[in-house]
Amino acid sequence: MITYEQILKKVGQYQEYSKYALVLCPFHDDHHPSLLLYKDDWFRCLSCGASGNYKRLWDKYQGWDAGTSVPEKSSWSPPSLSDNIDDQEDFCAIAHDVLSRFLPTLGWYLERRQVIDRVESCQLGWWNGWYTVPFFKHGHIFDGFVMRASLSVQQATHRRFHMPAHSMGKLYVPDWNLIDSSPYVVVVYGLFDALTLSSLRLPVVTGNCGKEGVTAELLEQFRKPIWIVPDKGEELTGRKLMNKLGWRGHLIELEYPKTCKDPNDYVMSGLDVQLRSEICGEAGYL
Repeated sequence: MITYEQILKKVGQYQEYSKYALVLCPFHDDHHPSLLLYKDDWFRCLSCGASGNYKRLWDKYQGWDAGTSVPEKSSWSPPSLSDNIDDQEDFCAIAHDVLSRFLPTLGWYLERRQVIDRVESCQLGWWNGWYTVPFFKHGHIFDGFVMRASLSVQQATHRRFHMPAHSMGKLYVPDWNLIDSSPYVVVVYGLFDALTLSSLRLPVVTGNCGKEGVTAELLEQFRKPIWIVPDKGEELTGRKLMNKLGWRGHLIELEYPKTCKDPNDYVMSGLDVQLRSEICGEAGYL
């Protein structure tokens, strides 16, 4: 039986973490370690997507034909990724490194959604067709993450999001500096909407599971006016939240064009200047 230790002796260069090691991938021309070697007889490359058990990996190192595919241990979630916050932070750091190194190839969906400039500032990452969005508390303290499916993964799995249990019920803040320096806060109902407004330099926050994830309790920490920008058709939800916020709550009902249903659609339609003007104008900070 091939062991974890035998593989490590074979690979030479590696970085070891609590549940896995990061090694150079033999399935592609890898100059920066991108293969996750788990301690439970499984591996997966964050760059080329190769995966399998120790035997397949060992055969590849020996120069034998390793085959082109093996049965998946898990259809789409990272093997052995626990709810341990340290493991999650390591995983997000690795995924960010992969996306940064292969941005022209892996970042096309983010470019299409007009948030490609948020990769570095928001530490976005990529893992096997899923974009990772890490959450940080004030002071850049890691607080969990969400995985957002690319189009191909959405079509294959019919799923758009995945998050560890520890990450549920959190507030996503793309840029705490904008929040601290602004006299108001903007609330939207989606991760891409938040990334979009952050790119427009607006002090924005959102929940991690759509409109249901934004609550008055999560917004209690902000003792300043809060302007809610609901998606098209979600105005009633926005009014309910506004009422719960009391004196801080305000609603901005955008006049969505026919082709737009949320703030990100505005920007994808080339209306970024108009969107910023509408929000700042309504909030009185034009």
